[in-house]
Amino acid sequence: MLGLGALAFGAWPRRAPAVVYGYLAWSFLIEFLGSIVRASHWLMDTSVYFHVAPAPAASPDWASAAVIAGLGVAGAVTGALLFRRRDVLGA
Repeated sequence: MLGLGALAFGAWPRRAPAVVYGYLAWSFLIEFLGSIVRASHWLMDTSVYFHVAPAPAASPDWASAAVIAGLGVAGAVTGALLFRRRDVLGA
C-alpha cells in the first residue's frame, strides 16, 4: 500500500488518497465477500489481503511476501522518479 501511495503521489498528487483508499476498500471488500461466497480466483487475486498469510495461525508464505514487498519497492522507486520529474521548485 505504501508503494502504491508513493506511485500515485508521484503521478497524480491530488488523486493519491482516493487511489490508495479505493484500493484498500476494494481489497477489504473482495476479501470479505470472498470468504462468504465462492468467488473467482482471478477476482480474489486483485486483493492484497488474499496473498497475506494469517501468520500466527499458519506458516508465512515467503514467496508471496517477497513478491508483494518487491512490488511495493518498485512502486515507491517509480513514484520517486515521477515526483522528481515534476516542476516543483525548492523553497
